Amino acid sequence: MRLLAAAAALLLLASCQSVDGPTVAVTGSAAVEAIPDIVSFTVSASYVAATTEEALSVSSGMLSHAESILTKGFGVQIEDIRTESLSVSPNVVYDADGSHVDGQRAMRSIRVTLRDAESAGEAIAQLSEIDGIGISGIEAGLSNRSAAEMKARELAVHDAVERASVYASAAGYILGDLISISSAQGASGMLPKAYSLYETAGTAYHSGVIEVVDEVSVVFSLVE
Repeated sequence: MRLLAAAAALLLLASCQSVDGPTVAVTGSAAVEAIPDIVSFTVSASYVAATTEEALSVSSGMLSHAESILTKGFGVQIEDIRTESLSVSPNVVYDADGSHVDGQRAMRSIRVTLRDAESAGEAIAQLSEIDGIGISGIEAGLSNRSAAEMKARELAVHDAVERASVYASAAGYILGDLISISSAQGASGMLPKAYSLYETAGTAYHSGVIEVVDEVSVVFSLVE
């Protein structure tokens, strides 16, 4: 008996311009977990001085110290350090008489990629010892994201084929030819899921286990 189960809401039985007879259209999804092997973060320096020249010089020295720690102590390559921002502005203070300018403030920041996630806690601890240094925007990632994406996509295709077979069988058909296959728009991506703890010198850093997800849509012809 050709009765569609309630779960077969995604089953499409219709005539297509390119195919005569019924078809089934489904979406398959999959997720692959990967342990991050890189960590990126922003190191910023801010300094107020009487002159712009002094403020720039001191803030530059602070970041140079940070870069030295990263390159000499943690093997960070120069190509993994980029300037993120540089600004100079009057330092406005507020008191009982209102607001007034008290010197110049220089702010600099660099974006760093650390290619050894397990050393992130120690790197952050050492950088934090520099007076006036700020650390923000810590983000775990994958140096070879494409491998995890390809695996997730492959599993998503298998999931789609299995779903199509279930729907076809519930409707009293078997799968015929593959008519089309495409990535579901906006489906792929990376999501933090669980966490691994790296703790050194009193600084704990939690590196998220990344979940790489993907979805594909397929259309099959159906055969009685």
